[in-house]
Amino acid sequence: MRRCVIFTLILSVLFLGQSCIKESRDGCPCYLYFAHSGFDPNGYDKALRLCVFENDNEVFRKEYMMEQLITDNAEVGIPKGMANICGMGGVSQMMLKDKYSLLVPFGKDADPLYAFSDKVLAEGERAKVFGRIHKHYCHVTVDLKSDESMRGTYAIRVTGNSKGMDIRDFSPIEGEFSYVPSNADNGKFQFNLPRQADKALALEIYGSESPVPVDGNIPSSYEYYNTFDIGKYLVDEMGYDWQAESLNDVNITIDYARCEIILRVNDWTLVKLFAVYL
Repeated sequence: MRRCVIFTLILSVLFLGQSCIKESRDGCPCYLYFAHSGFDPNGYDKALRLCVFENDNEVFRKEYMMEQLITDNAEVGIPKGMANICGMGGVSQMMLKDKYSLLVPFGKDADPLYAFSDKVLAEGERAKVFGRIHKHYCHVTVDLKSDESMRGTYAIRVTGNSKGMDIRDFSPIEGEFSYVPSNADNGKFQFNLPRQADKALALEIYGSESPVPVDGNIPSSYEYYNTFDIGKYLVDEMGYDWQAESLNDVNITIDYARCEIILRVNDWTLVKLFAVYL
């Protein structure tokens, strides 16, 4: 009889222990799994900042190296439930505001953003994350050709109506965009554009009688020369697609001697003549 009682107690303890373990597992995180063929880095091999939202609340944010994710050496544990996953690489000055809005600070250009997003039902111990990383910025190079005596005497400003994007689907967010790049490279300028919602992109050209450093603002010694509607040129005449999965880069050459502006996107070239008001 005594042995029977002891055996019954042992079974009871084991049953209670199993119940506790099961109950505690219900509160355990679900770990995201990237090391499978459904997740494609698409050649991106740098750091990736993961942001996870559940019920429109951010529940997780941490940065990992891509190697950690694709070899399953990163422990990405999130609360269980339906989750919006976004991975962003190259972010430095753009800011995440209002939960899903990744914005360019006024007066700055866009970051070289590579990113993906996915919606995941995080339940059980593991949940697969699907997605392909794409390039979500357009790098623009402007080469303003002039004779040697005028090198370093130009400045440019690029303006537009899109100031960032929604990280859930990378659609453009409307807002004022304005950026003045450095003129330190003697007539060559570079900047990054976020995805555009319309064709309002414009390129303003300024000039000075003598070389004056420019970076962020147009000095008062510079005189306005021209404005080029590069947004219309790109979309209407070159078929540029701001909704493409990965954005193409743009090269612009402005030749005042020939009164030409030349835009190049991959193998496409557009030449436009313009009037000079100097």
